[in-house]
Amino acid sequence: MTNLELKKLKDKSLDQYWFVDYEELSIADKPFASGSTSSIFDCVWRGINIVVKILKIEKKKLILEFINEILIWNSIKHPNIVQFLGISIKDQNLYILLQKINGVNLKDYLNINRNLSNQKKLNLVKQLSSVILFLHKCKPAIIFRDLKAENILVEDNKLYLTDFGLSRFMPEKEPFFLTGNTGTLRYMAPEVYFNEEYNLKADIYGLGMIIYFIFKGELPLRYLKKSTISKYFNDKNDMTVDINNSKIKLLIQKCIKKNSNLRFNIDQVIEYINNINFDCNCCFFITFK
Repeated sequence: MTNLELKKLKDKSLDQYWFVDYEELSIADKPFASGSTSSIFDCVWRGINIVVKILKIEKKKLILEFINEILIWNSIKHPNIVQFLGISIKDQNLYILLQKINGVNLKDYLNINRNLSNQKKLNLVKQLSSVILFLHKCKPAIIFRDLKAENILVEDNKLYLTDFGLSRFMPEKEPFFLTGNTGTLRYMAPEVYFNEEYNLKADIYGLGMIIYFIFKGELPLRYLKKSTISKYFNDKNDMTVDINNSKIKLLIQKCIKKNSNLRFNIDQVIEYINNINFDCNCCFFITFK
């Protein structure tokens, strides 16, 4: 990372009071989680347990994405989003300070809790949908672009969205950023996969796949290979045939339409799920407050 880029970011963080002196941090020696471009470490800061995200690979594109992630994360506050706490810099290395969630990712949570009631599953869907609504209603709107079970944490049945590394403000001012084939394959909308123009509805496709996972208990498209996914996108098939509840089945179908013009937007998702209730034999209208 260049000195100029670091200086600009540090100046902005100092001006907005989210710069943290590195000497205040006690970072663990080894990460507890690691991806292709970054690692996550436990950390103690001013007597509280937090986590620190550190970039592993120093490439210009990744550095720009890391800075973009910081700017987006710092701009949003929501009870179901992991809280951004600040940044720190040492020896031209950049550190993102984040709230620590004492839970597991959604994939592990569903594997551990295989007997969740439909109402608890619906509650997870409502929480996640409320986050997507919040992001899509930001000004400018934010597209998350990497909705997947591994980017969702659950602690005491409360859901948290994390990792804004691929998120972007919409419309993107620099077309270079909003590239296709971005995200995780099994949750990726066809328009993204085929490098076509896409919009906020790409998030709705990923949301539909997660709803499928929550209610089916199986990863979406788990048998699909990278070499055959284009065939799935071009076939007239229905992956929801084994979803027993007709209302949930229709919700998933409306979210994962291959033609994005026919897909629900987030307002339609919220309106639809507000009419579902598993606490009684009927489905009546309830609204978010």
